[in-house]
Amino acid sequence: MAPGCAEDRGRPRGPARGRGSGGTRLRRGGGEGWPSRRTDGGGRARPRGQGPCVPRDPTAARPRASGNGLPVRLGARDRARARHRRSTCRCQGTGARPSLTPARRRRALQRGTGALGSAGGAVQAPRSSARAPGARAGRSAGHGGSGPSPPGSPRGTSGPQLHRSPAERRPRGTLGRRGPSSVAGPVYSFGPFRLEAHERRLLRDGSVVPLPGKAFDTLVLLVEGAGSLQRQQDLIDRLWPDTFVEPNNLQYNVSLIRRVLERTDGVELQTVRGQGYRLVAEVAREGALAPARPVDGAAQRNYVCKAQDGTRLAYARLGDGPPMVKAANWLSHLELDWRFEVWRHWLDLFSRRHTLVRYDARGNGLSDWAPPELSFERFVSDLGTVFDAAGVQRAPLVGLSQGASVAVAYAARHPERVSALVLIGGCARGWRAKNKPKLTRAFEAMMVLMRQGWGGRNAAFRQIFTTTFFPEASQELAEEFNELQRLTTTPDNAADLLSALGDIDIREELGRVSVPTLVLHSRDDAVVPMKDGLELASGIAGARFVPLESRNHVVLPTEPAWARFSQEIETFLAQEALS
Repeated sequence: MAPGCAEDRGRPRGPARGRGSGGTRLRRGGGEGWPSRRTDGGGRARPRGQGPCVPRDPTAARPRASGNGLPVRLGARDRARARHRRSTCRCQGTGARPSLTPARRRRALQRGTGALGSAGGAVQAPRSSARAPGARAGRSAGHGGSGPSPPGSPRGTSGPQLHRSPAERRPRGTLGRRGPSSVAGPVYSFGPFRLEAHERRLLRDGSVVPLPGKAFDTLVLLVEGAGSLQRQQDLIDRLWPDTFVEPNNLQYNVSLIRRVLERTDGVELQTVRGQGYRLVAEVAREGALAPARPVDGAAQRNYVCKAQDGTRLAYARLGDGPPMVKAANWLSHLELDWRFEVWRHWLDLFSRRHTLVRYDARGNGLSDWAPPELSFERFVSDLGTVFDAAGVQRAPLVGLSQGASVAVAYAARHPERVSALVLIGGCARGWRAKNKPKLTRAFEAMMVLMRQGWGGRNAAFRQIFTTTFFPEASQELAEEFNELQRLTTTPDNAADLLSALGDIDIREELGRVSVPTLVLHSRDDAVVPMKDGLELASGIAGARFVPLESRNHVVLPTEPAWARFSQEIETFLAQEALS
């Protein structure tokens, strides 16, 4: 039965929410909570408003009387309630479903369902806003407006609750967010948490933990860089690449993350005052054979040494076991490489059973950005400096891209220091040494453009390099590599490094290499054609050449070629260790 109908007459109600002017709590009398009188504390009727008297029964015109025989004149709130009661009573006999009781309405709202009918039916509203009976335009019912809520309705609603179906409703804060991505993305586990980056979902013991957009992005960067210091400005540059923001925006995101991570054993978010943040946790990447990150800041040890001409060179040790040295390649960064998908699995592969010694070439990364000279001969001598500074007497040597040429030259000149060679995507001649006018003009034009557009926030120019290096990369990985290139060096250094690579010519030194050599090359490499890799392998006695079914210059762990790539390297290094 609808509230306020004649059959509910005389039903007592509890105290009203307001108070009279005399401080006495107002009482509701009559059917289903509609007031029949108001008093000032002394039993005398206290008229409110100038509206007409409202009869209890819509069919009767007799006004209600107060205790002293005078009619009660009701205010705006009471008149609106009376209009709602009359409209509800008119529903009887028409087939329309009456309103719910207050308790059932509250339970339905708490469940968040659209089933608000009294007999299991649903009252749904169209997508356009619908005003409930008794609510006036421009004022919010339940907040002092002229259209009050019926008894038992939630605060801020008016009239019978009209709800959209679950399919029509959109949760607050989604802003049209897309559904689950069809692309398999990285999934990280640390402590009781599971972070699904592409799904933009954080779980704790299987339950979803809400985290706003930028705070979620901040957590992803911290998890990917777990164990190492994430500098404040680097985080800001990655979170807001095209916008100037104050540091307190990042600090607010970090404070939200702290609330999520607090009181969790084995997970700690540290603040390095004036520098940045470090997430200390054992982070495992789903499907990986080893932790996706160093578990603490001591996993990678960074050092500095000086080259023969005084240039500062930064190098690092990673992993445990016999030493293995990696020659520097195009644009590396000891601290940032761990953050990016393109290098993370490489570092894990080479440090799994060895102590990997790697360094940043002069002019980029943590090494000196203002060296007196950038040349191929300096690259070779810098490799020897790192051998000496790290205390490596003899070890396998890995070279990727330009690093392959540097590794070959060093092995030919210092055979007593190198026990084996692993050459990936390398060449024997640079673009200038090939003496092809069309190729030379293309690279010279590229260097001019690099000096103008390399360091800008707009990644359109760097995207040219990224697409050439990784034609099959996902959009996310391409954006990561664009950003890595920008953060690794200056526009002038990038152009000078590219120019120095054009002078490479080690054809005469290939025949002097006398150590076991493994050469791997992507079949459809657009940066260094496979024929250059064949030229490199054919010049070294006993070298084994392995073509990889890939178009990427750097093999990615998400492509089928990665399985053979990693297997060939591990098998070769194991055989070298036994010899």
